[in-house]
Amino acid sequence: MELEAIKKQLKQLIIVECDKEDELSWQEIEDDEPLFGKKSNVGLDSLDALQLALVFEGTLWD
Repeated sequence: MELEAIKKQLKQLIIVECDKEDELSWQEIEDDEPLFGKKSNVGLDSLDALQLALVFEGTLWD
C-alpha cells in the first residue's frame, strides 16, 4: 500500500473512532499536525488516545 493511502486511512480512522465527524473531516488534518494539545486542530484527549490504542491493538491481532 502506498504512503498516501496509509495516511488517508489513518486520518479517517482517527475521525471515526474519536467521534469527530461533526467537527472535522479527514482532509483537514495536516500530515505534521499535532493531534493533542492547544495547537491541535484535531483536539484529541487522553480518552481518544486510549480508544485509538485499542483499535490499533485489535488491528494488529486480526
